[in-house]
Amino acid sequence: MRHIITWICLVACIGLSLAELRAQNQIVIDEGERLFNKWHIRPLDRSLYFSERLLRDSTYTYFRDQQAIGSEEEAQDTEEEEVWILESRSVYEYDPRGLPIRELRSARDKDEWRNDQLISYNYDHGNALSELREARWDSVSQDWLNSKQELYYYTYSGALREVIEQSWEMPGRWDYSQRIAYDYYDDDLLQRLTVFGWSLDELLWMPEERLTFTYEEDSDLLTVELLQRWDDSLQTWLNYSKRTFAYDDDDLLIETVNSTWDKANQSFTTEVIVNWNYNEDGKPIRNDVVVFNQEDLKNYTTESAVYSDEGVVDMTFERQWDEDTESWEYFRYSEHFWSTYLLGNPEQDAAEISCRFQNPYTLGTPIFCQSLKPDLLYDLELYDIYGRRFYSAKVYGGQVFRLQGAIPRGMYILSIRGGLDAHSEKLIIR
Repeated sequence: MRHIITWICLVACIGLSLAELRAQNQIVIDEGERLFNKWHIRPLDRSLYFSERLLRDSTYTYFRDQQAIGSEEEAQDTEEEEVWILESRSVYEYDPRGLPIRELRSARDKDEWRNDQLISYNYDHGNALSELREARWDSVSQDWLNSKQELYYYTYSGALREVIEQSWEMPGRWDYSQRIAYDYYDDDLLQRLTVFGWSLDELLWMPEERLTFTYEEDSDLLTVELLQRWDDSLQTWLNYSKRTFAYDDDDLLIETVNSTWDKANQSFTTEVIVNWNYNEDGKPIRNDVVVFNQEDLKNYTTESAVYSDEGVVDMTFERQWDEDTESWEYFRYSEHFWSTYLLGNPEQDAAEISCRFQNPYTLGTPIFCQSLKPDLLYDLELYDIYGRRFYSAKVYGGQVFRLQGAIPRGMYILSIRGGLDAHSEKLIIR
C-alpha cells in the first residue's frame, strides 16, 4: 500500500576504488588543502555508503485557551501563554538502523513535565517489528508499570500473520486480550483482518469483528473497507459500517466516505465525509471532515500540516467550525522537531550482520554483532571517511569486542570481514 508521507533518503558514495586510486598520484581532499600520498590511504569498498534521513526527535502539542487564532501563520507566530498552553510532548529514540525503539510521552503539569506513557519497540533480524510494549507512569511508586503489549508474527514470505495483544494483570502476569489475524489475496494484498477476543470461560479466542478490503481492478488502490461484527446468536457476520475511497488521476486519496448500516432499510447511511488536499509535492496539507447528524446539519472539523524545506512535517493544526461566529477556531496544534540521522551501508541486507552498540560510541564500551559464525575469525578494522586506518583486530564471531586506544573523536567506518561475510557500520566516537 502507498505511504502518503515517506522518508527522504539521500545516498552519497564516500569511497574510491583501487583502480581509481592507481590512476592518481595524489588525492586532493578539502579543495586541495590536504594532500595524501595514495599509498597512505586504504581504499574503501564501494559497498560503503551513507544514507541520510530525517528522523523525528520530538513533538510538542499545545491546546487553545480562550482566545481565537485567525490563521495558521498567527498560530505559528504567537507566543502568548494565555492563547496556547503547552499540553504534552513526545520524545523519540532510534537504534543504529534508524528504527524507533522508544517513545516517551510526557504531560505538562504546573509548569513541570510529568511522565505519562512509555512505548518500547523490539525488532527481529529482518527489521520487522516483533514486540510493542506500553507502560504507564505510577506517581505513587515513581516507576513505570506495564500496561499492555503486542506480539507480532509473520508468514514465511514476511507478511504480517497475526498480532496478539496482552494486558498486564496483577500479580505480575500478561493475560490475553485480543488477537488480530490477517488474510491475503493471491497477489499479497490484504484481504481480511479479523479481530478475536479472549474468552476466560471457554479459554479460547472468540470472533468479534472483521474488516474486508476491496481494491481497484489490477491495482493496489483500496476502494472499500467493510466492517462486520459477529452475531453469536445467529452464528454469522452482520454489516456494521463501511468506508469508501476515491482518488485523483495521480492516485492520491481525495475523499473518504464513512457510512453505517441501517438495519431497518438494509442499506448504508452516510455519516462522515473526509476530503484531502495536497501540495505540489503530493504531500497532504489538509483534510476536511464533514459530520452529518440526525437533523442533517453539518459539523466541520479540519486538520492541516505545514512542511519544512526538507519535506517533513513542521506543524500540524486542528480546528473546528463555530456555527455561532461562522468562523474556524483552532483548538490544538503540534510542533515536530527533526534531526539528520546517518545510517551505515543501507544497501546491504541488515539481516546478514546486525551490530548492537552505543552510537555515538565511547571507547571501551561493548559491541556485539549477531549472525557472525562462532568458529570463524573476523578482521575488525576502523577507518575514517578518507580511508585511513585507525584500529585493527581479529575477533571470533559470537564474542563481544571493544574498541580501545588513542582514537580521535570523529566519524568512522567500522568494517567486519570474514569468509564470505562483509559488513560496515557508521560509528561516531565522542
